[in-house]
Amino acid sequence: MLRFDVDFYDDNHKERLKNNCERYGDIQQLVQQGFEVAKEELFSYCMFVYQQRGVRAWETYGDLRDQLPKYRAVWEDHFSFSKGTVFSKFSAHKAVKHFTETMGVGGALSIVSQIYELTEADWEKVETGRRKTLDFSIASTGTHFVEVEAKGSIVSDHQKSHLWGQKDHIEKKKLTQRQQGNNNTMIGVITAIPCDSSLGAKCYMLDPPPTEIPFDPVKYKLLSRLYFYWRELSLVSRAHFLEVLINRIKSIQRSHDYESLDGLPLLNSRGEPHQVPDSLFETRSSVYGRSAFGEVLPLGDDRFFFYGFDKDAVEALIRQDFSQLNALSFKSRTESDTRVSAKIPRRLVGGPRTEVKHDEDSEEDESRKTLSMIGDLVHTSSGRVLGCVKPVSR
Repeated sequence: MLRFDVDFYDDNHKERLKNNCERYGDIQQLVQQGFEVAKEELFSYCMFVYQQRGVRAWETYGDLRDQLPKYRAVWEDHFSFSKGTVFSKFSAHKAVKHFTETMGVGGALSIVSQIYELTEADWEKVETGRRKTLDFSIASTGTHFVEVEAKGSIVSDHQKSHLWGQKDHIEKKKLTQRQQGNNNTMIGVITAIPCDSSLGAKCYMLDPPPTEIPFDPVKYKLLSRLYFYWRELSLVSRAHFLEVLINRIKSIQRSHDYESLDGLPLLNSRGEPHQVPDSLFETRSSVYGRSAFGEVLPLGDDRFFFYGFDKDAVEALIRQDFSQLNALSFKSRTESDTRVSAKIPRRLVGGPRTEVKHDEDSEEDESRKTLSMIGDLVHTSSGRVLGCVKPVSR
Protein backbone atom coordinates (compact mmCIF):
# COMPACT_ATOMS: atom_id res chain seq x y z
CA MET A 1 0.00 0.00 0.00
CA LEU A 2 1.10 3.58 -0.70
CA ARG A 3 0.62 6.25 1.93
CA PHE A 4 -0.37 9.87 1.26
CA ASP A 5 -0.36 12.54 3.94
CA VAL A 6 -3.29 14.96 3.80
CA ASP A 7 -3.61 18.61 4.81
CA PHE A 8 -5.81 21.63 4.16
CA TYR A 9 -4.14 24.08 1.82
CA ASP A 10 -4.56 26.82 4.43
CA ASP A 11 -6.92 27.94 7.21
CA ASN A 12 -9.12 29.80 4.72
CA HIS A 13 -9.79 26.67 2.65
CA LYS A 14 -10.20 24.62 5.83
CA GLU A 15 -12.99 26.94 6.98
CA ARG A 16 -14.63 26.95 3.55
CA LEU A 17 -14.63 23.17 3.38
CA LYS A 18 -16.05 23.06 6.90
CA ASN A 19 -18.93 25.28 5.79
CA ASN A 20 -19.54 23.83 2.31
CA CYS A 21 -18.65 20.14 2.42
CA GLU A 22 -20.97 17.67 4.16
CA ARG A 23 -18.08 15.21 4.49
CA TYR A 24 -15.81 17.66 6.28
CA GLY A 25 -15.49 15.27 9.22
CA ASP A 26 -14.16 12.54 6.93
CA ILE A 27 -11.66 14.98 5.40
CA GLN A 28 -10.52 16.05 8.86
CA GLN A 29 -9.97 12.41 9.81
CA LEU A 30 -7.78 11.90 6.74
CA VAL A 31 -5.82 15.03 7.66
CA GLN A 32 -5.09 13.42 11.00
CA GLN A 33 -4.40 9.90 9.74
CA GLY A 34 -3.49 10.16 6.05
CA PHE A 35 -4.78 7.56 3.60
CA GLU A 36 -3.48 4.53 1.76
CA VAL A 37 -4.13 3.23 -1.72
CA ALA A 38 -2.82 0.14 -3.50
CA LYS A 39 -0.28 0.87 -6.23
CA GLU A 40 -2.39 -0.80 -8.93
CA GLU A 41 -5.50 1.12 -7.88
CA LEU A 42 -3.57 4.40 -8.02
CA PHE A 43 -2.31 3.41 -11.48
CA SER A 44 -5.88 2.71 -12.54
CA TYR A 45 -7.02 6.18 -11.44
CA CYS A 46 -4.01 7.79 -13.14
CA MET A 47 -4.94 6.06 -16.40
CA PHE A 48 -8.27 7.88 -16.48
CA VAL A 49 -6.32 10.71 -18.12
CA TYR A 50 -5.92 8.56 -21.23
CA GLN A 51 -9.61 7.72 -21.47
CA GLN A 52 -10.94 11.24 -21.87
CA ARG A 53 -13.04 12.06 -24.90
CA GLY A 54 -10.86 12.68 -27.93
CA VAL A 55 -7.72 11.12 -26.43
CA ARG A 56 -8.89 7.57 -25.76
CA ALA A 57 -5.69 5.55 -25.58
CA TRP A 58 -7.34 2.16 -25.94
CA GLU A 59 -10.64 1.04 -27.36
CA THR A 60 -9.77 -2.51 -28.43
CA TYR A 61 -7.74 -5.39 -27.05
CA GLY A 62 -4.98 -4.52 -29.52
CA ASP A 63 -4.85 -0.97 -28.19
CA LEU A 64 -4.81 -2.25 -24.62
CA ARG A 65 -2.01 -4.71 -25.40
CA ASP A 66 0.11 -2.14 -27.21
CA GLN A 67 -0.53 0.98 -25.14
CA LEU A 68 -1.12 0.06 -21.49
CA PRO A 69 2.27 -1.66 -20.93
CA LYS A 70 4.00 1.31 -22.57
CA TYR A 71 2.25 3.84 -20.33
CA ARG A 72 2.91 1.72 -17.27
CA ALA A 73 6.62 1.48 -18.10
CA VAL A 74 6.92 5.27 -18.46
CA TRP A 75 4.88 5.77 -15.27
CA GLU A 76 7.29 3.55 -13.35
CA ASP A 77 10.26 5.31 -14.98
CA HIS A 78 9.04 8.63 -13.57
CA PHE A 79 7.99 7.59 -10.07
CA SER A 80 9.31 5.34 -7.33
CA PHE A 81 7.08 3.34 -4.98
CA SER A 82 9.79 1.62 -2.96
CA LYS A 83 9.26 3.21 0.46
CA GLY A 84 5.54 2.85 0.99
CA THR A 85 4.80 6.20 -0.64
CA VAL A 86 5.38 7.93 -4.00
CA PHE A 87 8.27 10.16 -4.97
CA SER A 88 9.53 11.48 -8.28
CA LYS A 89 12.77 10.28 -9.86
CA PHE A 90 13.09 13.71 -11.51
CA SER A 91 13.08 17.28 -10.29
CA ALA A 92 10.20 19.57 -11.23
CA HIS A 93 12.23 21.04 -14.11
CA LYS A 94 13.14 17.67 -15.59
CA ALA A 95 9.89 15.76 -15.03
CA VAL A 96 7.50 15.38 -17.97
CA LYS A 97 4.55 17.65 -17.19
CA HIS A 98 2.01 15.19 -18.54
CA PHE A 99 2.99 12.47 -16.11
CA THR A 100 2.90 14.93 -13.24
CA GLU A 101 -0.68 15.67 -14.27
CA THR A 102 -1.60 11.99 -14.31
CA MET A 103 -0.38 11.65 -10.74
CA GLY A 104 -2.44 14.69 -9.80
CA VAL A 105 -5.54 13.01 -11.20
CA GLY A 106 -4.67 9.67 -9.59
CA GLY A 107 -4.14 11.18 -6.15
CA ALA A 108 -7.26 13.36 -6.31
CA LEU A 109 -9.65 10.64 -7.45
CA SER A 110 -8.18 8.19 -4.94
CA ILE A 111 -8.76 10.44 -1.94
CA VAL A 112 -12.17 11.78 -2.97
CA SER A 113 -13.38 8.26 -3.73
CA GLN A 114 -12.44 7.29 -0.18
CA ILE A 115 -14.19 10.33 1.28
CA TYR A 116 -17.45 9.72 -0.61
CA GLU A 117 -17.28 5.91 -0.84
CA LEU A 118 -17.17 6.09 -4.64
CA THR A 119 -15.57 3.62 -7.04
CA GLU A 120 -13.73 4.05 -10.34
CA ALA A 121 -17.01 3.44 -12.14
CA ASP A 122 -18.50 6.65 -10.73
CA TRP A 123 -15.97 8.86 -12.50
CA GLU A 124 -16.98 7.85 -16.00
CA LYS A 125 -18.21 10.73 -18.15
CA VAL A 126 -21.70 10.60 -19.60
CA GLU A 127 -23.37 12.33 -22.53
CA THR A 128 -26.83 13.33 -21.32
CA GLY A 129 -29.01 15.51 -23.49
CA ARG A 130 -27.21 18.21 -25.42
CA ARG A 131 -24.35 18.73 -23.04
CA LYS A 132 -21.28 16.67 -23.90
CA THR A 133 -18.51 18.32 -21.91
CA LEU A 134 -18.67 16.36 -18.65
CA ASP A 135 -15.79 14.08 -17.80
CA PHE A 136 -14.42 11.92 -15.01
CA SER A 137 -13.90 14.88 -12.65
CA ILE A 138 -17.64 14.81 -11.91
CA ALA A 139 -19.36 11.99 -10.05
CA SER A 140 -22.76 11.48 -8.45
CA THR A 141 -23.29 10.13 -4.95
CA GLY A 142 -26.87 9.31 -5.94
CA THR A 143 -28.22 12.43 -4.21
CA HIS A 144 -25.95 15.21 -5.46
CA PHE A 145 -22.87 15.81 -7.60
CA VAL A 146 -19.25 15.89 -6.50
CA GLU A 147 -16.73 17.69 -8.69
CA VAL A 148 -12.98 17.35 -8.41
CA GLU A 149 -10.45 19.85 -9.66
CA ALA A 150 -7.12 17.99 -9.70
CA LYS A 151 -3.59 19.31 -10.01
CA GLY A 152 -0.23 17.59 -9.59
CA SER A 153 3.13 19.05 -8.70
CA ILE A 154 6.70 17.79 -8.23
CA VAL A 155 8.22 19.48 -5.17
CA SER A 156 11.62 19.56 -3.50
CA ASP A 157 9.96 20.07 -0.12
CA HIS A 158 6.47 20.72 1.21
CA GLN A 159 6.68 24.51 1.23
CA LYS A 160 3.44 25.83 -0.32
CA SER A 161 5.33 28.31 -2.51
CA HIS A 162 5.74 25.42 -4.97
CA LEU A 163 1.94 25.12 -5.24
CA TRP A 164 0.74 28.71 -5.66
CA GLY A 165 0.17 28.35 -9.39
CA GLN A 166 -1.97 25.22 -8.99
CA LYS A 167 -3.95 26.82 -6.17
CA ASP A 168 -4.68 29.95 -8.22
CA HIS A 169 -5.81 27.86 -11.20
CA ILE A 170 -8.26 25.92 -9.05
CA GLU A 171 -9.64 29.04 -7.36
CA LYS A 172 -10.05 31.17 -10.50
CA LYS A 173 -11.62 28.59 -12.79
CA LYS A 174 -15.14 29.22 -11.51
CA LEU A 175 -15.80 32.41 -9.57
CA THR A 176 -19.52 32.94 -9.02
CA GLN A 177 -21.33 29.60 -9.12
CA ARG A 178 -21.85 29.14 -5.38
CA GLN A 179 -23.21 32.68 -5.07
CA GLN A 180 -25.85 31.70 -7.63
CA GLY A 181 -27.26 29.01 -5.33
CA ASN A 182 -25.38 25.96 -6.62
CA ASN A 183 -25.26 23.31 -3.90
CA ASN A 184 -23.03 20.78 -5.65
CA THR A 185 -19.88 19.83 -3.77
CA MET A 186 -16.57 20.71 -5.32
CA ILE A 187 -13.23 19.67 -3.88
CA GLY A 188 -9.86 20.83 -5.13
CA VAL A 189 -6.90 18.52 -4.61
CA ILE A 190 -3.24 19.31 -5.25
CA THR A 191 -1.14 16.14 -5.13
CA ALA A 192 2.44 17.05 -4.21
CA ILE A 193 4.99 14.40 -5.17
CA PRO A 194 8.43 15.02 -3.65
CA CYS A 195 11.65 14.42 -5.53
CA ASP A 196 13.37 13.91 -2.18
CA SER A 197 13.03 10.24 -1.22
CA SER A 198 13.04 11.13 2.48
CA LEU A 199 9.66 12.87 2.10
CA GLY A 200 6.22 11.42 1.47
CA ALA A 201 3.52 12.23 -1.05
CA LYS A 202 0.90 14.69 0.18
CA CYS A 203 -2.58 15.81 -0.88
CA TYR A 204 -3.70 19.38 -0.18
CA MET A 205 -7.47 20.00 0.04
CA LEU A 206 -9.12 23.15 -1.31
CA ASP A 207 -12.67 24.44 -1.72
CA PRO A 208 -13.26 26.04 -5.14
CA PRO A 209 -16.78 27.01 -6.33
CA PRO A 210 -18.81 24.38 -8.22
CA THR A 211 -20.51 24.45 -11.61
CA GLU A 212 -24.18 23.84 -12.31
CA ILE A 213 -25.03 20.30 -13.48
CA PRO A 214 -28.68 20.15 -14.60
CA PHE A 215 -29.08 16.36 -14.47
CA ASP A 216 -30.77 13.82 -12.25
CA PRO A 217 -28.00 12.55 -9.90
CA VAL A 218 -29.46 9.03 -9.76
CA LYS A 219 -29.63 8.68 -13.53
CA TYR A 220 -26.19 10.20 -13.97
CA LYS A 221 -24.67 7.76 -11.48
CA LEU A 222 -26.35 4.80 -13.17
CA LEU A 223 -25.24 5.81 -16.66
CA SER A 224 -21.71 6.52 -15.43
CA ARG A 225 -21.41 3.02 -14.06
CA LEU A 226 -23.01 1.27 -17.02
CA TYR A 227 -20.80 3.10 -19.52
CA PHE A 228 -17.71 2.34 -17.43
CA TYR A 229 -18.34 -1.40 -17.31
CA TRP A 230 -19.41 -1.63 -20.96
CA ARG A 231 -16.30 0.21 -22.13
CA GLU A 232 -13.87 -1.70 -19.93
CA LEU A 233 -15.38 -5.15 -20.48
CA SER A 234 -15.44 -4.56 -24.24
CA LEU A 235 -11.64 -4.39 -24.11
CA VAL A 236 -11.38 -8.01 -22.99
CA SER A 237 -14.45 -9.63 -24.55
CA ARG A 238 -16.93 -9.43 -27.40
CA ALA A 239 -19.54 -11.54 -25.61
CA HIS A 240 -23.10 -10.98 -26.84
CA PHE A 241 -24.41 -9.57 -23.56
CA LEU A 242 -22.23 -6.47 -24.15
CA GLU A 243 -24.16 -5.67 -27.34
CA VAL A 244 -27.40 -5.93 -25.37
CA LEU A 245 -25.90 -3.79 -22.62
CA ILE A 246 -24.99 -0.85 -24.87
CA ASN A 247 -28.49 -0.89 -26.36
CA ARG A 248 -29.93 -0.80 -22.83
CA ILE A 249 -27.63 2.09 -21.94
CA LYS A 250 -28.87 4.08 -24.93
CA SER A 251 -32.48 3.34 -23.98
CA ILE A 252 -31.89 4.60 -20.44
CA GLN A 253 -30.12 7.68 -21.73
CA ARG A 254 -32.95 8.63 -24.10
CA SER A 255 -35.84 7.73 -21.83
CA HIS A 256 -37.71 10.22 -19.62
CA ASP A 257 -39.11 7.20 -17.75
CA TYR A 258 -35.93 5.17 -17.42
CA GLU A 259 -37.14 3.72 -14.08
CA SER A 260 -39.53 1.50 -16.08
CA LEU A 261 -36.45 -0.49 -17.20
CA ASP A 262 -35.37 -1.14 -13.62
CA GLY A 263 -35.04 -4.86 -12.93
CA LEU A 264 -35.48 -5.97 -16.55
CA PRO A 265 -32.54 -8.34 -17.14
CA LEU A 266 -30.49 -8.39 -20.32
CA LEU A 267 -31.99 -11.02 -22.62
CA ASN A 268 -30.35 -13.35 -25.13
CA SER A 269 -31.61 -14.11 -28.64
CA ARG A 270 -34.09 -16.63 -27.20
CA GLY A 271 -35.67 -14.02 -24.97
CA GLU A 272 -34.14 -15.56 -21.84
CA PRO A 273 -31.97 -13.75 -19.27
CA HIS A 274 -28.29 -13.90 -20.15
CA GLN A 275 -25.98 -16.01 -18.03
CA VAL A 276 -22.35 -15.15 -17.30
CA PRO A 277 -20.72 -16.39 -20.55
CA ASP A 278 -18.41 -19.39 -20.28
CA SER A 279 -16.22 -17.68 -22.86
CA LEU A 280 -15.06 -15.19 -20.24
CA PHE A 281 -13.15 -18.03 -18.61
CA GLU A 282 -12.60 -20.50 -21.45
CA THR A 283 -11.24 -18.13 -24.10
CA ARG A 284 -9.79 -15.46 -21.81
CA SER A 285 -7.38 -15.48 -18.91
CA SER A 286 -8.93 -16.18 -15.54
CA VAL A 287 -8.15 -16.45 -11.86
CA TYR A 288 -8.31 -20.02 -10.62
CA GLY A 289 -11.76 -20.64 -9.20
CA ARG A 290 -13.32 -18.43 -11.89
CA SER A 291 -13.70 -15.45 -9.58
CA ALA A 292 -12.23 -13.03 -12.14
CA PHE A 293 -11.41 -12.94 -15.86
CA GLY A 294 -9.51 -10.68 -18.23
CA GLU A 295 -6.45 -10.40 -20.42
CA VAL A 296 -2.75 -10.91 -19.73
CA LEU A 297 -0.52 -8.37 -21.44
CA PRO A 298 3.25 -8.83 -21.95
CA LEU A 299 5.46 -6.33 -20.11
CA GLY A 300 8.78 -7.87 -21.12
CA ASP A 301 11.42 -9.74 -19.12
CA ASP A 302 9.02 -12.65 -18.60
CA ARG A 303 6.55 -10.35 -16.80
CA PHE A 304 2.88 -9.91 -17.68
CA PHE A 305 0.07 -7.64 -16.54
CA PHE A 306 -3.34 -9.08 -15.65
CA TYR A 307 -6.18 -6.70 -16.54
CA GLY A 308 -9.66 -7.91 -15.74
CA PHE A 309 -12.83 -7.85 -13.67
CA ASP A 310 -14.63 -9.70 -10.94
CA LYS A 311 -17.33 -12.07 -12.21
CA ASP A 312 -19.89 -10.55 -9.82
CA ALA A 313 -19.79 -7.28 -11.78
CA VAL A 314 -21.06 -9.12 -14.87
CA GLU A 315 -23.85 -10.75 -12.89
CA ALA A 316 -25.00 -7.34 -11.62
CA LEU A 317 -24.94 -5.87 -15.13
CA ILE A 318 -27.10 -8.70 -16.45
CA ARG A 319 -29.66 -8.39 -13.64
CA GLN A 320 -30.10 -4.63 -14.22
CA ASP A 321 -31.28 -3.90 -10.70
CA PHE A 322 -30.60 -0.15 -10.70
CA SER A 323 -30.36 0.21 -6.92
CA GLN A 324 -27.90 -2.67 -6.77
CA LEU A 325 -25.83 -1.24 -9.63
CA ASN A 326 -25.63 2.20 -8.02
CA ALA A 327 -24.56 0.61 -4.74
CA LEU A 328 -22.17 -1.90 -6.33
CA SER A 329 -18.84 -1.79 -4.53
CA PHE A 330 -16.17 -4.38 -3.94
CA LYS A 331 -13.77 -4.64 -1.03
CA SER A 332 -10.40 -3.27 -2.08
CA ARG A 333 -7.80 -5.89 -1.31
CA THR A 334 -4.58 -7.48 -2.49
CA GLU A 335 -4.36 -11.23 -2.98
CA SER A 336 -0.81 -12.53 -2.91
CA ASP A 337 0.52 -15.43 -4.98
CA THR A 338 -2.71 -15.73 -6.95
CA ARG A 339 -2.82 -18.38 -9.66
CA VAL A 340 -3.91 -17.30 -13.12
CA SER A 341 -4.73 -19.46 -16.11
CA ALA A 342 -3.33 -17.16 -18.77
CA LYS A 343 -4.58 -17.54 -22.33
CA ILE A 344 -2.24 -15.53 -24.51
CA PRO A 345 -2.34 -15.07 -28.29
CA ARG A 346 0.20 -17.49 -29.75
CA ARG A 347 1.74 -14.76 -31.84
CA LEU A 348 2.92 -13.19 -28.57
CA VAL A 349 4.42 -16.33 -27.05
CA GLY A 350 5.23 -18.50 -30.02
CA GLY A 351 3.49 -21.58 -31.36
CA PRO A 352 1.54 -22.35 -34.55
CA ARG A 353 -0.44 -19.45 -35.96
CA THR A 354 -4.16 -19.88 -36.50
CA GLU A 355 -7.01 -17.61 -37.47
CA VAL A 356 -8.48 -15.72 -34.53
CA LYS A 357 -12.05 -16.77 -33.85
CA HIS A 358 -14.69 -14.04 -33.74
CA ASP A 359 -17.30 -16.00 -31.83
CA GLU A 360 -16.45 -14.80 -28.34
CA ASP A 361 -19.00 -17.15 -26.73
CA SER A 362 -17.29 -20.23 -28.15
CA GLU A 363 -15.71 -22.65 -25.69
CA GLU A 364 -12.31 -22.86 -27.35
CA ASP A 365 -9.86 -20.52 -28.97
CA GLU A 366 -7.02 -22.34 -30.69
CA SER A 367 -5.28 -19.04 -31.46
CA ARG A 368 -4.30 -18.83 -27.79
CA LYS A 369 -1.83 -20.69 -25.68
CA THR A 370 -2.57 -21.47 -22.02
CA LEU A 371 0.15 -20.80 -19.46
CA SER A 372 -0.03 -21.10 -15.69
CA MET A 373 1.03 -17.84 -13.99
CA ILE A 374 1.23 -16.46 -10.48
CA GLY A 375 1.36 -12.98 -8.98
CA ASP A 376 -0.15 -10.45 -6.60
CA LEU A 377 -3.52 -9.15 -7.81
CA VAL A 378 -5.24 -6.01 -6.55
CA HIS A 379 -9.04 -5.99 -6.45
CA THR A 380 -10.32 -2.40 -6.67
CA SER A 381 -13.62 -1.05 -5.39
CA SER A 382 -15.12 -1.12 -8.90
CA GLY A 383 -14.38 -4.84 -9.30
CA ARG A 384 -11.39 -4.27 -11.54
CA VAL A 385 -8.59 -6.79 -10.96
CA LEU A 386 -5.02 -5.75 -11.77
CA GLY A 387 -1.51 -6.93 -11.14
CA CYS A 388 1.79 -8.24 -12.41
CA VAL A 389 2.09 -12.00 -12.94
CA LYS A 390 4.78 -14.30 -14.26
CA PRO A 391 4.83 -17.86 -15.58
CA VAL A 392 5.05 -20.57 -12.95
CA SER A 393 8.49 -22.15 -12.93
CA ARG A 394 8.40 -25.70 -14.21
